[in-house]
Amino acid sequence: MEPREILEKQLIENRLMRNKKETNLFEEAMDELFNEKSLDIVPIYIKAFDDETEHFEVMFGMVHAIDAYDNIFGLKNSMNTLLNSVHLFREEAIEWKEIIFIRIINNNEARNVLKSEINKLHSVSRNIIIEVLKSIKEDDVEKFGAYIDEVLSV
Repeated sequence: MEPREILEKQLIENRLMRNKKETNLFEEAMDELFNEKSLDIVPIYIKAFDDETEHFEVMFGMVHAIDAYDNIFGLKNSMNTLLNSVHLFREEAIEWKEIIFIRIINNNEARNVLKSEINKLHSVSRNIIIEVLKSIKEDDVEKFGAYIDEVLSV
């Protein structure tokens, strides 16, 4: 097994962080993967998100890492990798998916990239994103409705 595959396995297997050992293994894998400075890490992170994690704040490090790729590789490149990887989210990661998309729609530049790229995506990815955006809007139409309508009006 390649080192990246080992780290991916370590990250995913310890995503619930039920004890100190799992938490340490998760953090170690997350940090080592981020240090590779590659957009190929985004899909790995996406596969590791889980709403049942015991340490939300530790898992949030993957959100920060994905955000950091915007500065490293450019927002459009980073965003396209994320958008084309949404099908990899686990069913147990609904909240994480919403958190990531709330961060996108609350950022003017990111929202504009999403708006310009959404119709270029494979239908599976596009449909997942539309579903997430509609769910976010339904939860708080006053706060997010206009932004989501702007993205989906394309």
